[in-house]
Amino acid sequence: MLARMPAIVDRDSSYSIDGTALHTVIEELITGKTSLDELRGRRRQVDARDAVVTITDELIHDALEPAWQFWEKFLEDVDTWQLETEVAFPGIPGSFGTADVLARDDVENITHVVDWKFGVGVGVQASYVDPDDEDFEVVNEQLLFYATAAWHTLPDLFPPGARVILWIVQPRAQDQSPVTAVEVSVADLIAFAKEMGEALAVSKVAGAPIKMGRWCRFAACRTICPLHTGPLLDLEAISQGAASDRADPAYKTMLLDILKAAPVVEKLIKEARGQAHVMLANGEELEGWKLVQKRPTRQWTVDEAELARVLRKAHKVKKAQLYDSVLKSPAQVEKILPPKGKLPEGLALPVSSGTSLAPASDKRPAIAIEAGALSKVLLDALAQSVEGE
Repeated sequence: MLARMPAIVDRDSSYSIDGTALHTVIEELITGKTSLDELRGRRRQVDARDAVVTITDELIHDALEPAWQFWEKFLEDVDTWQLETEVAFPGIPGSFGTADVLARDDVENITHVVDWKFGVGVGVQASYVDPDDEDFEVVNEQLLFYATAAWHTLPDLFPPGARVILWIVQPRAQDQSPVTAVEVSVADLIAFAKEMGEALAVSKVAGAPIKMGRWCRFAACRTICPLHTGPLLDLEAISQGAASDRADPAYKTMLLDILKAAPVVEKLIKEARGQAHVMLANGEELEGWKLVQKRPTRQWTVDEAELARVLRKAHKVKKAQLYDSVLKSPAQVEKILPPKGKLPEGLALPVSSGTSLAPASDKRPAIAIEAGALSKVLLDALAQSVEGE
């Protein structure tokens, strides 16, 4: 399905570009080509996917320092390791991957496969709860691919009886642990190789089955996938059931139709805007559209030391007055604790910022709200506003 997409949609996000650069730097840290002290304050430039990424102190703090803390702890449990190893997947000619870290604990007979993830936001886990059966877990397929390919290419790393532990290290993941792991067996890897071969064979058959899942989240092909675009085919039904009176049962029907179509329509709009922007940036024309500059904001043209010197001389402004100091969030503070460190009890509590709309299938419990309560709050606020005037 991705192969049928226009080439223009094959573009890298800023997060993936940053991730490529951070992969380069963590490898240099591990091999001793640089150090965190050497990187701090230097704003080093790193080439990544036809772009240049500046390794700022923020990236060092949020991504590289936690990754390095994991690595130092990890080294205590392994005897040998190797980086960026290209491994071939069995049974599928031309299929290969590059494993970030392969390591051995010879005493405990454990083989480790580690994958660095430097993306922001949505967390990638080593395993997930099976959506079809909550009593089972699904192992991250990318990790299984690397491990199976490593077992096939480097069998000495998987001696008889070896345990296999797969790791995801994602320092900037949100709403989950930055380090997740799952244990599998060599038998699991052999089974995965068989499943992959069968899946590839099925995919070549006309009318091959497709399935929605977490793998769709960042896939550009969702905009042409019938499982995602299906609701659009019935958009006309929305106008047929249009109603302006909330008391009319047809009003809720119309609202449900719109909510059902909204996720797909939003993705299509986002994709269309992204493609249009790239086309115009490449010098192509789109009737009725053009690129314009975003609202400009003033930026300093001198470095911090020069700025402080000039303002001190001209207006007697002290250097301390040029900076704001803000307390870090609980999640940010936890990242600077030792690996697996937790905040002491009672220092922080989860406080919701409000309510949000979610489908009934969402695992979070519905909150109980008195009918008309929100309307009453808004009316009360409006009344107070009028009295104030």
